[in-house]
Amino acid sequence: MSSLFVYGTLMNDEVLNAVVLGEFKKQVATLHHYRRVSVLNAAYPAIYPHANSEVVGQIIHNLKPDQVAALDHYESDTYQRLPVSVLTDEGKTVSCDAYVFKPEYLHLLSDEAWSNQEFRRTHLPNYFD
Repeated sequence: MSSLFVYGTLMNDEVLNAVVLGEFKKQVATLHHYRRVSVLNAAYPAIYPHANSEVVGQIIHNLKPDQVAALDHYESDTYQRLPVSVLTDEGKTVSCDAYVFKPEYLHLLSDEAWSNQEFRRTHLPNYFD
């Protein structure tokens, strides 16, 4: 079983359940030394290493190998799943994976912070059309 730190569209049950089926234990966590921004001309974000930045997201626990494979497919070739350590709201450090934007694609990122509230309001209703 694997754990995954999610920070974008997969924080929304509507998106997560469209990609993988299951009951998931989620936990709020923070990934230090990474920055979350919008991908140009897209409704979703990316993260990349960035000193003095942090990303608040969620850990999804107990993912099965077939679920991880489905998530790998969803995330596309511009992301790589890498091991990271995150800090939970309870102050525990947890090792998990996160989808990090590949360095060769950083030119596809905007400088704008990505907002899940904005995503839910403007993109989620038609996200799978």
